[in-house]
Amino acid sequence: MADYLKLLPTGSKVKVEQTDGRVLKGTLMKVEPDTIVVQRNTRIPETPVSVPMREIARVTLDSGSSTGRTVGITVAATVGATFGVLFLLAALLGGS
Repeated sequence: MADYLKLLPTGSKVKVEQTDGRVLKGTLMKVEPDTIVVQRNTRIPETPVSVPMREIARVTLDSGSSTGRTVGITVAATVGATFGVLFLLAALLGGS
């Protein structure tokens, strides 16, 4: 695990799954021989969290994007553009 974590660049968005089932999402700040330091993703800044290597079950890169969110944004943009074109056509053709 330590070898993999040393390859991750500082500043990577990570998801840390701990052996007790807790999940920590945040930014990788530092990798030390026996711990990693992660800054949690929160609205209000918190102090960075040190997680001992022995308590880490899995670490994955967190892309932060989901398919559902992408589909929702695409649908909203399409609907907005469609209504914009319809209102423009109504203004141009019904202005007499």
